[in-house]
Amino acid sequence: MSQLIHTIHFTSSQPNLHRMLGSMLKVYSDWAASPLQARWVVTTEPKSANVYVVDLDDEQYFDQMPTQRSSDSIVIALSKSTALLKKYPYHLSQPIRNAALLDILTRIEANDLKTTQPLPQVIQPSMTDLKTTQKPKQPSNNTPTHEIHYQLTHWPDLSQISSELLPNTSRVCALLATKPYHLNAIADFLNIPQAELQQVISSIKQHAFANTNTLELIHVALPQQPVAITEHPSANSYFLSKLWGKFKRAS
Repeated sequence: MSQLIHTIHFTSSQPNLHRMLGSMLKVYSDWAASPLQARWVVTTEPKSANVYVVDLDDEQYFDQMPTQRSSDSIVIALSKSTALLKKYPYHLSQPIRNAALLDILTRIEANDLKTTQPLPQVIQPSMTDLKTTQKPKQPSNNTPTHEIHYQLTHWPDLSQISSELLPNTSRVCALLATKPYHLNAIADFLNIPQAELQQVISSIKQHAFANTNTLELIHVALPQQPVAITEHPSANSYFLSKLWGKFKRAS
């Protein structure tokens, strides 16, 4: 079956918004772990698009909308006002939170699948499948029990980030928008040197939108190594064993 293609156009007079959304979409499209199944293509031609990200805070959007949209097009509304967003099933509030854009793109693809085939069901494990056979080992004083993970809470203003750091900054943001990760895991997963990763993290913090935080630090408990439980023989069992030995020798 051929891959479904969605062509997306950003309706806004702000060039920085185009650059930021374009970077986000490119990361999600190229990311190997992305849940997106369709091919998402950015276009500057409104008439060739079937998905529109419309900046409702832009005074020009009222004039642009009627000429750009067809009856079967999809609109993703973008605004700082929650009142303006209520009538749109797909909407983003500014500044954009963690994986909000990815969630909307995934919902659009899910609605596409409903017209062709049922969605696969995820079988949750039952409680009988979850068995614990070992007690956790008490950590020593020298063993770390927690580590710091980074979670993206709001996307930074990617349009303000240097062109040298923008590709890896976009990749790091896309990864941290899905779940928290430790710095070492980020570096290994995305193959980014630690020195550059530190610059990326600093850049994400520095270019936050006003009155927002881009990153949240989460203290995660490290898994404790299990220890085998050795059962020492009781006095009764020791006595019976000794008595049985004497009985065998006597016979």
